[in-house]
Amino acid sequence: MSLRLRLALWYGALLAIVVAAGFTIAYLIHAGFPHDAAGLAFQASLDRLRLILFAVGVVGVAAAVLGGWVISGGALHPVRTMSETAGAIALSRGFSRRIEVQTGARDELAELGRTFNEMLASLDEAYRRQQRFVADVSHELRTPLTAIQGDLELLAKELPERDRAATLAEALREARRLARLVDDLLVLVRADAGPQPLVPKPVQLDEIVMEVFRELHPQTAQRLEVVDLDEARVLGERDRLKQLVLILVDNALRYGPEGPVSLSVGVDGGQIVLAVDDEGIGISPEVARRAFDRFYRGDDAQRLDPGGTGLGLAIAKWIVERHGGSIALERRQPRGTRALVRLPLAP
Repeated sequence: MSLRLRLALWYGALLAIVVAAGFTIAYLIHAGFPHDAAGLAFQASLDRLRLILFAVGVVGVAAAVLGGWVISGGALHPVRTMSETAGAIALSRGFSRRIEVQTGARDELAELGRTFNEMLASLDEAYRRQQRFVADVSHELRTPLTAIQGDLELLAKELPERDRAATLAEALREARRLARLVDDLLVLVRADAGPQPLVPKPVQLDEIVMEVFRELHPQTAQRLEVVDLDEARVLGERDRLKQLVLILVDNALRYGPEGPVSLSVGVDGGQIVLAVDDEGIGISPEVARRAFDRFYRGDDAQRLDPGGTGLGLAIAKWIVERHGGSIALERRQPRGTRALVRLPLAP
């Protein structure tokens, strides 16, 4: 039974109860009068009144059911519209559709309609973001796979030993790039899966910076240096924080091919400030705003490092926000870029 029919019957039942109560009161009053011959005229009047009340009661109940049907139909129209819209969206995935809500309406159904529209807006944005992500992933995966396929086809032919070694080296380079891309995608997929439990533990960020410095210093032709290192403890995940430092240092080394890359850790009030400075190509304000978008790479970045994935800074931002901090890129004067991370200092 539909909600509209139940409401109409409820109206009718309510009126029937009122009429029945009226009949009961009339009967009790009638029973209190003496029934002698002189009261026969009065008795006839009461019988006619009872008949009239019965007829009026029947008509009133019918009118109540009909009126309840009409009124409930108008009241439930927004609910029916929501149901039809939800069904259409489920079939077509047209999350751009919205429910018409009367301007200025403040009743519960209007609030429900506005809430439903807000939910549709969130779903539309998430669906569009997913479509863009899938398209970007398909494009990024296709590039190394095509290169590896071409190299394997070349290796299947008779090649001079020198060309064979170069082809193998290129295939290995693309395979490593593909593996790095898949690893980055897995991290972002976990980030998109929703809030993940964070089990914070005291971590010395200054020790992580020195650990990264010792690992990368021999491979950077002495370009990597630590210029300032304050004792700084943060509550978080050590592996993720080390991944953050590695991403920022790797970017600085890639896009600052000349000059030193300096690391510093300081304490400013209740915050830890991690800075990674390079003397490379620098960064424009527009690129700095978009640098944390997935797969985005500026023209200069693509020129200096064609094999980059454009996912490192997106992962870095996720790690920083997971630890309750903020991250930004700034242009240094006269040249270079600074990556600036702020994290809450552990008590």
